[in-house]
Amino acid sequence: MASAKAKRTSFLLLLLHIFTANPFEIQKDCIVSSQIAESDVLFDTLEFLALIPDEPTQIRVRISCTDDKYHYIEWNSKRINVTTTSTYGPYAVPDSSSTWMRFTLGYVGNLTLLDGRRRPWLPGNIPFECPVSKVELSGSSFARMCPTSTPVWKIEGKGGVDIPLQVDDETPENLTLFSTTIFRPVFSVDDSEFHLGMSGESLMAGRHHGPLSGGINHRLVLKTYKENGSTMFQVFSAGLPIHTESLKEVPKRMRVQSQNGRRFVLVQSWPTGKAGKPHHDNNKQCSTVDPSVLWSVIAGLLLLVLALTAALLRQARNSCCCSKDAREAQRQASSTKQEARPINPQYLEPVVLRPSQPLPPVPLLPPRASRIHANLTDHLYEELGETSTQNARRSESELGSSLSGMSFSLGD
Repeated sequence: MASAKAKRTSFLLLLLHIFTANPFEIQKDCIVSSQIAESDVLFDTLEFLALIPDEPTQIRVRISCTDDKYHYIEWNSKRINVTTTSTYGPYAVPDSSSTWMRFTLGYVGNLTLLDGRRRPWLPGNIPFECPVSKVELSGSSFARMCPTSTPVWKIEGKGGVDIPLQVDDETPENLTLFSTTIFRPVFSVDDSEFHLGMSGESLMAGRHHGPLSGGINHRLVLKTYKENGSTMFQVFSAGLPIHTESLKEVPKRMRVQSQNGRRFVLVQSWPTGKAGKPHHDNNKQCSTVDPSVLWSVIAGLLLLVLALTAALLRQARNSCCCSKDAREAQRQASSTKQEARPINPQYLEPVVLRPSQPLPPVPLLPPRASRIHANLTDHLYEELGETSTQNARRSESELGSSLSGMSFSLGD
């Protein structure tokens, strides 16, 4: 029994190890690009992630109709306006932060723009009746639906990309680096720069370390904190700080490049909530979790629960059968014990004495039979008397012979 339980536990641990060590996966809808073009419009809405820029940069949506007319929506972290057959706005936006947000654009009947919390960014009185043939987005960084809320940046060549940061004094920024070959990333924050390399199996900051290995997820956590009036910026790997520097303020962007020009991807992980807004929430703070790890852990836990449930059901079935057998054996032993139990004299039942039945009367013989019976009886007595006399005489003679023999012996 103990060996079976040990084997079952080892198997479950192996499953958990397999599922948590799953290969790196990138969803196509999460790849960041500088524009989105939807030319085959089949639905009345378009959902996307957008990085809201500060002034003077603006996100621009151009809606093309089949009548060769164009309509525009433009917005940033301060205001939004619409240009169709008339001009609407500018209107103040509900959220003034420059960050990633999820939007749903509607273009049937009326122009609508809702964020992840279903808050309208446009009034509901902007009519729009033209048949849409194409929708184009530009002016910022975008991703399609991306249900995991993990924008994926492609870094290739030596140009690099500017990654928006959501790090602050209370909320860290989670990054994952991955490539199929070795690579050397370089990070620039404000006026400082640091190189990332490997020393053995650990990530380290410094030019003299070796390149990052391919085929492995390299995870970083960025944090900031205040110290003596300065903003301290720290980079962690496996829970240990590998780079620390002092900055003038909390960084909003970080430039990422490839030192040797080899391409790799950088994945940002943050919960968008209902508004598609990472980290900041008036009611609660949410911690960031790598979705791939989360789903792997969930799959492993489901397998663990199923295995434990099957084991418990098997044990319950065996226990039920054993209980039935034990109850049957106990019942048979109890009945046998009751049958073989000696009778206690103290609990003997009283015996009821019944009167004896009188013997039936002996029928009297008829006179003739009485005479025959008397004759037979007298004859029998005579024979018995003669026999007794003969036996007595024989005994006396034998006794005399024995005495004479004894006398002869004594005389000798």
